[in-house]
Amino acid sequence: MQGKSAVEGKAIQRAAMRHPLRGQIIFTLIEKGAGLLTCARAYSEAKAMLAHFDFVGRFAKDNSGHWHKIPQVQPVVIGDDVEIQSNSCIDRASVGETRIGRGTKIDNLVQVGHGSRIGEDSLLASQVGIAGSTEIGNKVILTGQVGVVGHCKVGDGAIVTPQSGVAGDIEAGAIVSGAPAVDHRLWLKYSAALNRLPEMLKLLRKK
Repeated sequence: MQGKSAVEGKAIQRAAMRHPLRGQIIFTLIEKGAGLLTCARAYSEAKAMLAHFDFVGRFAKDNSGHWHKIPQVQPVVIGDDVEIQSNSCIDRASVGETRIGRGTKIDNLVQVGHGSRIGEDSLLASQVGIAGSTEIGNKVILTGQVGVVGHCKVGDGAIVTPQSGVAGDIEAGAIVSGAPAVDHRLWLKYSAALNRLPEMLKLLRKK
C-alpha cells in the first residue's frame, strides 16, 4: 500500500472491520496516516476494534467544568502474529504511538489505553483494562479483569492474578494479587486472615 492516500487507507480499514470471517489474516499493511500500522500477520476477530481510527480524543476540563476533546492522532502499531479478539479496543496515542508487540494475544473485551506499549508474547485475558502510557513487558500474563493504572511498568514475565488492581510498578517475574496488587504469597495471608477480622477486632477491644 505504499503511496496510497490516508483516505484510501481508512476505506480499507472500514472494509476490514466488516470482514465476514473470524480468525483470518485481515490486515497486511495500513498506512500510518490512517491511524493503524500492522506488520505482515495480524489476526483479529470480526468485531474487534483495533483502534479509534478517526480523531477520537481524550478530554480535559476547563474552569467552568466543560470537557474538551484532545485529539489522539498518532498511530497504533501491531506486530506480527498478534491476535485480537472480539470487542477489544486499542486507543491511538496523542504523542508517540500505541504498540502491541509480536506474538501478543488479546482476549475479548480488553481496553488498551493511549500511548501504552505491550511487549512480545504477552497475554491479556478478558476484561483487562490498561490505562494510558503504561508499559507491559514481554511474556507478561494479565488474567481476567485485571486493571492497570497509567504511567506504570509491569516487568517481563510478571503474572497478575484475576481481578487484581495494579497501582504501581511490578518487578520482572513477580506474581501479584489483590487490589492494590501485592506479592501473591502475602495476599494469601491477607485472604486467610480476612474471615477472622471480626473476632480479632473483638479481642483487641477487650484489651
